[in-house]
Amino acid sequence: MERRHGSGDEHAVLVGVDGTTTALHAVAWAAAEADAHGASLTIVHAAPYAVGERGTRRAAGILGRARAVAQHERPALHVETRRSEEQPLPALVEEAGRARLLVTGLISETITDSVLGSVTLGVLGRTSCPLAVIRSSDVAGNGIVVGTSDVQADAGALAFAFAEAAAHGDELTVVHADVRRHALPLIPLVEAVGGFSTRFPQVRVQIDGARGRAADVLAARSTGARMLVVGSRGPHNVSRVLLGSTSGTLVRTSACPVVVVPHEHRGHPAAGAVGHRHDVST
Repeated sequence: MERRHGSGDEHAVLVGVDGTTTALHAVAWAAAEADAHGASLTIVHAAPYAVGERGTRRAAGILGRARAVAQHERPALHVETRRSEEQPLPALVEEAGRARLLVTGLISETITDSVLGSVTLGVLGRTSCPLAVIRSSDVAGNGIVVGTSDVQADAGALAFAFAEAAAHGDELTVVHADVRRHALPLIPLVEAVGGFSTRFPQVRVQIDGARGRAADVLAARSTGARMLVVGSRGPHNVSRVLLGSTSGTLVRTSACPVVVVPHEHRGHPAAGAVGHRHDVST
């Protein structure tokens, strides 16, 4: 592993690049995210091909262009670049173990090309930190949307969403979708959201109950949002992604960047908090 421009990275935002335009979109988004949280940015390129002079120059060029984009977007941001000798999937999974957030680009939004080996879908569900998926077609707006079906299982996603809303000064919408009925969210969810609100009193939050499949409801709610946050129950294989896991579907259908938060993620001390209702509308 080659390191440059670096310091400690335990709280860094990590972005993987491969030389594509989509990856540069991901770098710009990651730079803004790192800046909002006062974190550093680490740019990683997996280059097992870089064994000769030509390959080395190619890898250096990819990292150099990515670094230039990051510095153009956020001139004061601390940026580190790394070249890995591993294949992209294991390289990103390994690096993600030391980051607060992994950012990747989704080059293709079609099922066919995803089957052919999308690294992003391969990473989905295999990282210990949240994964942000950026596409060149994403239109970033305002507000954070987080989907939840189970208060305990989605505590990490809720904590992440509250922290994002606080960092960006955005409103937060907590969406509970149910295919059986259209009703107000369950009391435990209202109480849990109230607990997070005591930790983030600056965040204006509302809870919406909606009837329908979670993937469909959240895809619709993603229009006009800055970010959509969902939880992940564990590793995804290609067949499960194609058959319609909520997170696997949303990385292809959302109108804005999607962040998938692992079930076991407890990256913020507010995760799992349950308290009194505070500034919550239904």
